[in-house]
Formats: sequence, structure tokens, C-alpha cells
Amino acid sequence: MALFHVLSWDEADSSLFAWRHPVDSITMGSQLIVAEGQEAWLLREGRFMGPFAPGRHTLDVRNLPVLQHLVNLAFTGSPFPAAVWFVRKLTAIELQWGTPSPVNVQDPRFGIAAPIRARGTATFRIKDPPRFLVGLVGTTTQFSRDDMAATMRPALLQSVQTAIARTIQAGSSILDLPTKLDAVAATTLQTTNANVAGYGIEVSQVWIESINFPEEDEGIKALRKALADKMQLGMFGANYGTVRGLDVLQTAAGNPGGGAINAGIGLGAGIAAGQALGGVLGASSKACAGCSKPIPQTARFCQHCGAAQP
Repeated sequence: MALFHVLSWDEADSSLFAWRHPVDSITMGSQLIVAEGQEAWLLREGRFMGPFAPGRHTLDVRNLPVLQHLVNLAFTGSPFPAAVWFVRKLTAIELQWGTPSPVNVQDPRFGIAAPIRARGTATFRIKDPPRFLVGLVGTTTQFSRDDMAATMRPALLQSVQTAIARTIQAGSSILDLPTKLDAVAATTLQTTNANVAGYGIEVSQVWIESINFPEEDEGIKALRKALADKMQLGMFGANYGTVRGLDVLQTAAGNPGGGAINAGIGLGAGIAAGQALGGVLGASSKACAGCSKPIPQTARFCQHCGAAQP
């Protein structure tokens, strides 16, 4: 007498996303029961047959003629070796991720390297079960949330680093990154989907919760100082190159050695820098009505003597 099976998955372990039924010899006429949110596939000799949607299915060539492509049996009660896989296809899988260590990035505006960190959340689902079962599950009997996290985290981290690099290459400063989370997330989503498409997984959303940098890092300190210097001289119409030139001059002036050669270099640099600074200040400053010291054109009071300006 033929032994008929009732093949189903009760999903007692909620951490599993794919599970292979222990029965590996199926009898024609057996019942395959697929719950809502599941999808079932038969695997025989490396070939998948399906999908079997939610509901009850009788495994019989008279009801499912496609079985004739896998087995040469035409009557109920005949067994054939095959595996039955159940996959949670509709369940969205949420994964939190974060850079395990800071990533060094060079700022395009100032050429200063500084470390950054990023963290966020992503949701994804199994889009192509056969490709997923072949590419990730392999010869195991189940695939869990931890297995999925071990696969997806490296892909997400690689993609977010690529997204940050592209944002920087587009001209954004490292310090601007916290204001560009949406742009970084969009690029991360696109790149991650391209990287995991071969595994039958689709990433539906990526959120970048934060991009931050260790304030105690010397690179971040130097970057903030460079930005502050640029903003300060911008009030006088100067640029960052002028700031660096004046810094060089100040360093040379404070060097007690060097003799006549350094003196000549210092004199030439002083003339050039003086002309540059004079042009900047002359274009955007005026003499105080009280003490005659230079002050910004728009100043209402002198920062030196406090006198009101006409």
C-alpha cells in the first residue's frame, strides 16, 4: 500500500526563512500544504519545480502534468526522490548595520583625511527562491535570520562606503555628509541591489541613521579649523589659498635662523603676501573714524576703540 505524505511547514521557529522538509521520497498523491506568506518548491536532480502558492496541492501527474518533466511515473502511489523547500517570500527582513571601525576618507576641498562612521537599517526580501536556495542555502536544511545577516551586512557595508565615496567625489566635504543622508541611502540601495541580485534577494529600503566622525581625531580638528579659516577670510573676499600663503609667511617670520637667503625669501614672500592682503583689505575695509585702524566696510562700531561709524 502506498504511503501518502502531508507536506507542510508550521514555521515553529520564527527565525527561519527557508526550510527543507525531512521527507526526501515523495509519493504520487501526497498533499502539499502551503501557508499564507510561504512559497514551496520541489527540487529533483538539481532542477526546481514550482512555485506552489498558498493552498493545498495534490502531487499527482493527473492534476499537475508538469511533474511528467521530472518523473516518468503516471500513476498514483508511485514514489520518487525529491526535496521540498518552503520559503518565506513575503516577509520583509529588517537588518541593522554599522561600520565596525572608522573608514578614512580624504576631504576633496582641503585634502585632509579623516575617519568617519555610519550606521543604519535596511529591509529586504527573498525575490527569486530558486536562485536564493542555490546561491545561499546550498546543501543545508534551513536558512536563518543570522545566516541572512552574515550575508547581507558585508554587502551593505561595502555599498555604503561606495556611496560615501561617490558623494565626496561629487564635491561634498566630509563635514557635509550628515546633511546628505538621503543621497547616500539612495546610492547604497542601488549598489546593494546590484551586488546581491545573483542571490535572489531584493533590498526594498535603506535608511542611513547617522554619519559621524570622532571629534578628538586630529584630521577632524584640522578640517574644522580649515573650514573656519575659509569662512573667516570669506568675510574679506579672500579664499583659502590666501590663508595658506599667509600661514607660510607667518611661519617663516617666526623662524630665527636662515641667514640672508631666508631673509630674501621672506622679503619676497612678504611683498607678495602684503600685496595680496592689501588688495583684500583695501577692497573690503575702511579706516575707523575714531582711531583710523582698518575695520570691515559694513562695521557700525570699531572693534578696536568702539567708536560709532558714519
